[in-house]
Amino acid sequence: MTTQFGTWPQKEREKLATLRFPMSYISTPIQSTYPEVMARKVLEYLNIDINEIGQPSATIDGNQLRMAIESRTSTMSNDYSLGLSIAKHLNVATHGLYGLATISAETLGEALSLSDKYLCHVMPALEIKSEKKTNITESSLLVEPALGLAAMVIAEISAKVMLDIMSYAQETVVPLKIEFVHEAPCRLSIYEEFFSCPVEFDRQDNKVIYANESLDIPMKTRDKARPLYCYSNLRRITNN
Repeated sequence: MTTQFGTWPQKEREKLATLRFPMSYISTPIQSTYPEVMARKVLEYLNIDINEIGQPSATIDGNQLRMAIESRTSTMSNDYSLGLSIAKHLNVATHGLYGLATISAETLGEALSLSDKYLCHVMPALEIKSEKKTNITESSLLVEPALGLAAMVIAEISAKVMLDIMSYAQETVVPLKIEFVHEAPCRLSIYEEFFSCPVEFDRQDNKVIYANESLDIPMKTRDKARPLYCYSNLRRITNN
């Protein structure tokens, strides 16, 4: 696959071809930011069937995702971040049954634990590893390196999804801090306003850091019947 950024190594192309993502990760932002005629041309360029858009099961592979993000990144000014532009169109519902099961948990701690376990089935380029320390928990967002420049966008989207999960807690919860590996694509103030917390760049890992005391807060959407249904289906789907 050749783009204006060069030819991706064969190993990366093969790896990305095995990864499937919800089509809404790129179709919704494209349709929201481009005129209809241009949006169709962009989707055709990405070899996406326009008739599949809107279907819950529609997916794209990692090569299409990387091409969409890297092509769009080249036309972005430094006034805003592409990651934030895409993230604002996504929410827990984007992740279907996995998202529903997550916010149906009894407490925020359980919800975040479920996100560690299950969201990778919707976002296969992401692994979440949470480490509980004395007063804080650090959730590291490990992104597949083969995504190239798209990795930073996935990191920002994933941080936003974690904030969406937190928003379903009965009390207001915001991270203590968010860290990203990449350099800031735009002004720091834009990030801190978007995430409602301090944000740092050029760090060793992508992390969402939050207080342990928030983990016991009940979820507004907890339901004693619904989680049993969701979890049983998740176990069936994931053989877990």
